[in-house]
Amino acid sequence: MFILPFLTLNHFTLNRAWTLVRLTRQVFDHPELLECTNVK
Repeated sequence: MFILPFLTLNHFTLNRAWTLVRLTRQVFDHPELLECTNVK
C-alpha cells in the first residue's frame, strides 16, 4: 500500500479532518444543532 506511509505521517491531520467531516455530517443530519449554535 503506497498510501500507508502518507497516512502514518499525516495521522494527526487526518484525525482533525475526519473529526470535521463527522461534525459536518451531524449538522446536516440535525439542522436544529446549527440553529442552536448559530449566534444571531
